[in-house]
Amino acid sequence: MKTKVDKFGRVVIPKAARREAGLSPGQELTVEAADGQLKLTRIEPQGRLVQKPNGMLVWDGGQLPEDFDVVEFINQQREERTQEIIRRSFGK
Repeated sequence: MKTKVDKFGRVVIPKAARREAGLSPGQELTVEAADGQLKLTRIEPQGRLVQKPNGMLVWDGGQLPEDFDVVEFINQQREERTQEIIRRSFGK
């Protein structure tokens, strides 16, 4: 797969490569440069939110951070989903 570096130094990782690497929007990565090559590595969070087949969201993989605000998180997730629905429905 080929891609280009834009004038701001950004690189688009092709969709197939993102899927294969398990990358999602907002995913944090480490970048290592050596011998003219770049290595991107996912930074795994201590835990993660998983959507079950029935649509329920559950926390998987560890304790919630001490400063985790469940209500704020749910409101943020709801807002993101609402904005995505608006973008898909109205192209905004």
